[in-house]
Amino acid sequence: MKTTRYRLVITSAVLLILSLACATLSTEPSEVSQPAIPSESISTAIFTPTKAPTNTPRPTQTPIPPTATAAPVGVTVSNEEYEVNIVKVRKLGSVYLDQTYIWQANPGYLFLELGVQVINKRTGTTSIPWENIYVIEEDGHRWYPGWGGFQTAKVGENVNPATIIFAEIDNGKQLISFTDVVYLRLIWTIKDNNPSTVYFGFDTSPHIEVVID
Repeated sequence: MKTTRYRLVITSAVLLILSLACATLSTEPSEVSQPAIPSESISTAIFTPTKAPTNTPRPTQTPIPPTATAAPVGVTVSNEEYEVNIVKVRKLGSVYLDQTYIWQANPGYLFLELGVQVINKRTGTTSIPWENIYVIEEDGHRWYPGWGGFQTAKVGENVNPATIIFAEIDNGKQLISFTDVVYLRLIWTIKDNNPSTVYFGFDTSPHIEVVID
């Protein structure tokens, strides 16, 4: 009798333990907060504010050297220091400075983009400040570019100026340096006279006449 009772107690204890174990195994885990994952990508429109150019256009204090009759675009001009050729001309209504701002030309103005190749005829490395790269407008005012970029190259190496990354030029005395050849991507804000004519100069080089229609 005692043996039977003892067995029953053990059996009951075993059953109780198994019951608790099963209950523990069958208990559902508490809900965990998970980050929401969208079922499809959501396209969000990015607002791009328009930013008016400041100090438009920018003056240069560089003295303009005497020059013979200006050459048209596509003709290389040269002196004892440089050979200069404008390889690209574009008239722009806006400039994408970065992914945040679009610069719009003020009424009566336009953006002029020039791609320029310069061959150095000096010995060694040449350093030129941005303010020595300029255009002269029909009213005689002269300006260095508001935006610019450059890429050095070897003689015979071709570079597409449109691939050059440009930035705002906030210091006209900042230098660009090159030894053999430099390609320039330059952007000015000029008056829109429809058509407009400006004269481009690189340091002491003769001028190149650029007609924008």
